[in-house]
Amino acid sequence: MNMDKVMFFDSLDFSNNDYRKLLFLLKSSKVCFFIGSGFSNYIKDYPTWDKLTEILCEKLNYKYENCKEIDNRRLLDILKNQDEEKFLNYFEEIFLEKEKSEFCESRKVKVFEYIDSLLKVSNKNIIVTTNWDREIEKNLKINNSDIAIYPNLTIPPKKYTYLHGRLEVRDSYVMTFVDYVEANDRDIYKKFVKYLSENYCVVFIGYSLKEDIISLNFTNYNRNNHYFVKAVNIDKKSSLEIEAESLYRAHNIITFAYKIELGIEFIFEKLYEDYLKYGGFE
Repeated sequence: MNMDKVMFFDSLDFSNNDYRKLLFLLKSSKVCFFIGSGFSNYIKDYPTWDKLTEILCEKLNYKYENCKEIDNRRLLDILKNQDEEKFLNYFEEIFLEKEKSEFCESRKVKVFEYIDSLLKVSNKNIIVTTNWDREIEKNLKINNSDIAIYPNLTIPPKKYTYLHGRLEVRDSYVMTFVDYVEANDRDIYKKFVKYLSENYCVVFIGYSLKEDIISLNFTNYNRNNHYFVKAVNIDKKSSLEIEAESLYRAHNIITFAYKIELGIEFIFEKLYEDYLKYGGFE
């Protein structure tokens, strides 16, 4: 793979081998959209990891300013151990308040229409999310029978999987460092991730591919090409080229960038419209 230049999503077409393969896989029911917190933060301003930790520190009277160098997951362990009931109550309060709020911009609602259309291209294309919120589930009106919530993961995966738990299902939350260690230790978790990597083309969207997450949860099982779709500022293109080369060589993950001002809905819109243009329905 030649990574001399970053492949920007808005300029991709059928002549690009990697993009063409993704469009073909959409039709052959081999695509898993792996949705991270960047998605929910974008569509409705759900808190990022840093912001969530800061808010919880404030509510639990813990000095966040003195803890900025501590990994968020380890800091959440400290807060949870301080008063678990209050910790969970405040966490759920933050997310339930966002759930009841309006979308940041009306155009962002369109993203659900495109996701729904892409899932209908083949009824075996799926979504896996590390988010706790229920925005996709509610806006796509996904049936309970088509949903799996950690730790009750299924193989093969259901249409929609909450890999790190779902809001208001307290025994499902994967939030703290201890939670992550316990999840990665579970046999079903390892088997689920292995199955995803070996049987699907996984497209990471709104997800931060940190090295520890990749090595613990994914790349031990990589057999296929997968895709990392990342929002970037154009002036940071050179650093992205280095990251993209590293992801491909180490983890077989191809990076597609998109200009941050285009928004996440642009990814799903382009995928669906290009599928119609180049793939079509039978």
